Amino acid sequence: MPNYSSIIKQLQIEITTYCNAFCPGCGRNEQGAETISNLKLQHMDFDVWKKLINDDHFLEKISLITLNGMFGDPLMHPMIYEMIDQVPRDFIIEINTNGSMRNKVFWSRFAELLCEFEDHRLIWGIDGLQDTNHLHRRGTVWQNIIDNLTAFNQRGGISEWRMTVFEHNKHQILDCKKLSQDLGCSKFTTRESYEPYMEAKAYKDMPSQVYHRVTKQEIAKILDDFSTDRLNKPEPLEVHSCPWLSDKSIQISADGKVWPCCYTSEEPYHKNRFDHIWTFPNIPNDLKTYTLQQILESEFYTSYIDKIWLGKKSRICNECIYGNPEGED
Repeated sequence: MPNYSSIIKQLQIEITTYCNAFCPGCGRNEQGAETISNLKLQHMDFDVWKKLINDDHFLEKISLITLNGMFGDPLMHPMIYEMIDQVPRDFIIEINTNGSMRNKVFWSRFAELLCEFEDHRLIWGIDGLQDTNHLHRRGTVWQNIIDNLTAFNQRGGISEWRMTVFEHNKHQILDCKKLSQDLGCSKFTTRESYEPYMEAKAYKDMPSQVYHRVTKQEIAKILDDFSTDRLNKPEPLEVHSCPWLSDKSIQISADGKVWPCCYTSEEPYHKNRFDHIWTFPNIPNDLKTYTLQQILESEFYTSYIDKIWLGKKSRICNECIYGNPEGED
């Protein structure tokens, strides 16, 4: 039986569902085009954020706060600077972004703020050079990204260039790595696409595009490195266990709901695509009503999730825990 209230050490928080990009693999849009009809465009309420960050009883257990999610880019939140400024300085802060929004003045100031923390890392999702990055990061502007990244690094920000590799950009891996070093990035990593094949529709001024995955093994050969330059997912601590619980992490969505992982937080917006369990309206997981401690000590987290896993009731959990959506051993 999971004991979330005593185990959790990491919070992954999606503070907005807004984004300026149209990446085809993202759940927020239809094949890199229109925003899905059920997605509510919203920024996390600042009062909800303050309630969470000022919860000394629970926050004393947390060591890492990650701003990331399934739908939005954290830098789209109009109050992200003020939100981070609320966080105690002994935390480790990790933020994921495509980096093409805002301007150099903001990014310089933001780097100065992050440098006040015990540790921080800002992960820039840049999938190629000027002629290829926009093919997957649709809607982003290359020069904005480079200007912002340069400003951030020059002010002492700790940045990681993370490149999703496809057939159309794999020839640029080494050039991207070199450019990341020239610009002052602290780290360059690569990762393979979640899907072996993706197709983006023509949308606005963006043409249709087909994407083919390049495997970690192929990437490693190009880098001539089998450990340091690849993004490796940590393995669960034991067979048939939740990877998120093994990582001592939970997801908080932009509407202030607390979820076991980012995949379950996505389900209510897709309306029973996989699981009616995660779209049930009365899950007691709303930070507007309860504290984080109260949510994680509720019956849903202390016993019902265990029943979901043991009863193999969730296609999402079955895929993670048992290796297939039917949950067969």
